[in-house]
Amino acid sequence: MISLLLKQHPYFQEQLDDDSFQHLYLHRKYFLDKDWFLNAFDEWHNQGIQIIGFNTLKGNKLSRFKGKIQIEVLSGQNWFNANMLVKFGPKSVSLKKLEKAVRNRSQFINLDDGTLGILPEEWLEKFEAYFNAAEIIEDELIQIPKYKFSEIDLLFDKKELDQEVSAEVNYLKINFPL
Repeated sequence: MISLLLKQHPYFQEQLDDDSFQHLYLHRKYFLDKDWFLNAFDEWHNQGIQIIGFNTLKGNKLSRFKGKIQIEVLSGQNWFNANMLVKFGPKSVSLKKLEKAVRNRSQFINLDDGTLGILPEEWLEKFEAYFNAAEIIEDELIQIPKYKFSEIDLLFDKKELDQEVSAEVNYLKINFPL
């Protein structure tokens, strides 16, 4: 475990060289650096290390969970339907809440447990493109009109597309070139 921790931050390695080494310490500004703690916590979780007390730190409202996105694009009658599940640990976020944060260019989103989920910059750009091309129908569903078929490849990864959607987009590209 010490070996894993030492790899997490350069200040930990420096502390090991101290003759009176008894514990590892990070100043609050380094510990709460969203670019550090989200990755460190994710790694610790993967290694089975339980994190206790993060949200009891004075003035800390940040969620300790890295956001995860699951997307599946399906074909509908006149629409491509994209089912999107956005979660921060056990907490899901509605697309309407996410849209509000994206439109305000906020890297933080209020979660139901009172913490703030952190939205990476690339998410802001990605979701802005989704919301510009589509309409939110439900908490986890957006619809993209079929006439915007050329945007499907730009917006989504191939693995997120249902086979029927891939075939339909290819057919539309061949028969209705832009």
